[in-house]
Parts: sequence; C-alpha cells; structure tokens
Amino acid sequence: MGAILLIIAFVVYFKWFDYALDKRVDYYDVSKIDTLKMTMDKVNNHLSATQVKMNLIQGKYDKDK
Repeated sequence: MGAILLIIAFVVYFKWFDYALDKRVDYYDVSKIDTLKMTMDKVNNHLSATQVKMNLIQGKYDKDK
C-alpha cells in the first residue's frame, strides 16, 4: 500500500513540475529568443524538450547573451 502511495506521489510531483515549467515557458518573452542557438543546442547535444525548456527559462538562448 505504501509503495502505491509513493508511486502516486512521484507521478503527481513530476506532472506538477511539467505543468509549472510549461506555464513559465508560456509567459516567456519570445522576442528575446535566439532560435538558431536553441535549435543548434538541441541538435548538437541531443537535448530533450524538457531540457530545452529549462535552458530557455535560465536565459541560455537569449539574444543578448
């Protein structure tokens, strides 16, 4: 019973993390994004969509950096 509750807790936690990350990406100022830098980073480093979103929020793909 405890294992089932632990699994449910992990699923809820990771779904909440994805939801919160998506909301932060939705409200990000897209005029600051260098799409070429983002695309090349994804292709060359084989990043997942979640990793790209996290890098976007951290400002790695901003034009002025």
